Amino acid sequence: MTKKKRAYSSREGAEELDDDESGEPLERDKGVESIGTQSKNKGILGQYFPPRTSSGSQPSIRSVMAGKKAIEKAELEFMKWMYDSCIPLNALNSQYFQPMFDAISAIGPGFRGPTYHNARGKLLDLTIANINDHIESFKIYWTQTGCTLMADGWTDTCNRTLINFLVYCPRGLVFFKSVDASKESKTAKMLFSVFKEVIISVEVDNLNQIVIDNAANYVAVVRLLMQEFPQLYWRPCSAHCVDLMLEDFTKYIVEVQKVVNDASGLTKFVYNHIFVLTLMRKFSKGRELLRLGVTRFAINFLTLQGLQINKFALQAMVTSEEWTKNKISKTNSGKSFYYLVLNSDFWLSCAKVINIIEPLVKVLRMVDSDERPSMGYIFEGMKRVRETIRAVTKGKKEE
Repeated sequence: MTKKKRAYSSREGAEELDDDESGEPLERDKGVESIGTQSKNKGILGQYFPPRTSSGSQPSIRSVMAGKKAIEKAELEFMKWMYDSCIPLNALNSQYFQPMFDAISAIGPGFRGPTYHNARGKLLDLTIANINDHIESFKIYWTQTGCTLMADGWTDTCNRTLINFLVYCPRGLVFFKSVDASKESKTAKMLFSVFKEVIISVEVDNLNQIVIDNAANYVAVVRLLMQEFPQLYWRPCSAHCVDLMLEDFTKYIVEVQKVVNDASGLTKFVYNHIFVLTLMRKFSKGRELLRLGVTRFAINFLTLQGLQINKFALQAMVTSEEWTKNKISKTNSGKSFYYLVLNSDFWLSCAKVINIIEPLVKVLRMVDSDERPSMGYIFEGMKRVRETIRAVTKGKKEE
């Protein structure tokens, strides 16, 4: 006798699990209700059949039975929209990406996306309200464990000076507020009024400390804030401190300053001439000299590293027939570029500076990353920086 095949859904699965091994019936209604409402008293079935719109949800029969061509067509249609709208591919790594598809698939075929009018009106207001509710949920933890207020100043693509305020507690980090400071000079008096307003909003009794840059105007702000709120404790930003160390290397050590200036002139010559840039990429097999860094001063040392990697490619380029036959090699700037690339003293100094600065750049990446390294790793990193500098310079101090 053959068993009749039938579709197996989560509801039918619940019916088959009515009785446990002891023969006692389970509370089916209570378990199924907990799946849809996500109540605190989840039934046993809630452990096996989570809501479809949550992460790790049960796939539908339609999605499981979809063929390879159907899946490929769906992905292709989605990517056409991304390419046409010029959406960066790293948007696929957003934490809201998969929940969006879960919510759409829960509705089923025929779902129409939001209109332009709703996206800029009602849906935007709802999103802001949800974010405010999310921030309010954190305030409960701020009163219990205390929190840290962090300020980060930056300039956007429209050249606006923005100050972002973030609040950290053991539950996590939350964006609190952004202030546009483009219309006013960032004096200590102006910044003090902005910080005071944010501190009052967070509630000063909840604050354990504030973390901001140790630039001169911010240090003046800290002094004013500590007079206004004596219970506050200030801690300078570690990433900014390391960045200032890199700046001091370039500003006060003559050998480092000379190498950085020579490397800057070399890269500017390459990237300001199309022929030289094309020829460089040919000999370097597509490798670039410039590399993006977390800060402006880190870029200087990453550029030195890029030059060191492409050393032999650059030397082969300036001794090639294509270079010597081109008129740009006869110019004064072309001759200076030629002699600098073949100058062994420049490459020795370049390697020396890289050996000194590389451990410090690693520490900068560590403290400026999204992950939270323990202080032991940072102390160990700074210890290695000192040991490396002492070994490379042989304990000599520049006068």
